[in-house]
Amino acid sequence: MKEIRLWTAYFDASKTRRYGRRVRADLAVRRPTQQDLLEAARRLGLSVAMEEARYPKDFWEAGGVKISWDGRKQALIKKIGQELRKMRQEPARVGEREKS
Repeated sequence: MKEIRLWTAYFDASKTRRYGRRVRADLAVRRPTQQDLLEAARRLGLSVAMEEARYPKDFWEAGGVKISWDGRKQALIKKIGQELRKMRQEPARVGEREKS
């Protein structure tokens, strides 16, 4: 398995493709966090680790994760995007902040 690095910007609905979004607009979510990516990967049963690094296209934005994956990176990005969208559509649990 190879380690794939994913950034929060890949899934951010407020970014254009030019500025780092890598999923279709209908799979993007508003301001995803590093914790969101960790949770989505864990829900999919993937081995994931938080990474303390800065996104190269926008140095001020931190938030990457490393995921062990055998397939294509774009397939992984799509799966994580679908899971993030599903997570955001679930009713908020008591004690969690609203992420709409």
